[in-house]
Amino acid sequence: MARSFVPRTCVRAAVGLISAGLLLFAGCSADSSSDAPSTTADTTVGVGTTTSASTATTATTTEDSEPETTTQTTERTIVLQNRDRHRVTDAASAVVHCEGRAEVTIVASDLTVAITGTCDDVDVEGSGNTITMEASEDLDIDGNNTTVSATTVDYVDIDGNDNTATLEGINRELDIEGNNNTVTFTTGNPEVDDDGRGNRIIQG
Repeated sequence: MARSFVPRTCVRAAVGLISAGLLLFAGCSADSSSDAPSTTADTTVGVGTTTSASTATTATTTEDSEPETTTQTTERTIVLQNRDRHRVTDAASAVVHCEGRAEVTIVASDLTVAITGTCDDVDVEGSGNTITMEASEDLDIDGNNTTVSATTVDYVDIDGNDNTATLEGINRELDIEGNNNTVTFTTGNPEVDDDGRGNRIIQG
């Protein structure tokens, strides 16, 4: 039987075409895999960042995720305008700024209270509080075991017991009817009326 003869140049050309086709197919596969969109980046919610509606929905529907409570835990300052009245009843209402002749009444106990600005009257009815304040015309301490630090107050009236008040200055009057209180002030020459027992008044 006679054998058919294929020229060697034709064989080389066919092999080259097959190799080029394989390379073209591999390149298309790589490009298609690199262009595929990633779906993992949008499912992560960063703390303190603003997220889109779809991302927020994903975060809230996940069983292991917890709702954000930033607005509930962050301290807020309550700003009082002229003649406003505010009652401190819990920790959420314990940071106050007075603008004008406002009045602050602290009825809660065992709180840390911060008051800035100049108030008309600060009245402490609760006990066991720690209070830092700036200026006020009147400071009344009716509760017990409270510590007050202030800048300048015109009139100080203490009816409770075992309180400590440290002030930079008392301008007009210091009236104490409770017992075992300690009042320290640096400046001023107030009229002092001590009707209680065991009170200490220190100037300097």
